[in-house]
Amino acid sequence: MNTPKMNNAADEICVGLRFKSVWFECQYVEVTDIDETVNKLSVKIVRSAQHWHFEDHWDLAVTRLAFKRKEYFKI
Repeated sequence: MNTPKMNNAADEICVGLRFKSVWFECQYVEVTDIDETVNKLSVKIVRSAQHWHFEDHWDLAVTRLAFKRKEYFKI
């Protein structure tokens, strides 16, 4: 019997995706831009409504691996 395949967040990384990490404290991380030609993401890290910042040049492959390892998880 076939079991349904679960959606894999690593394969669903898109602009607007919000996720959390086991490695750092924050309310969430949001993907703001993806550039697959250079394998990079831009993200917004939200620690609180008043404390957030943007980071460019996150490695897309490392982000996908973190989802597969369950170090990042969609919210």
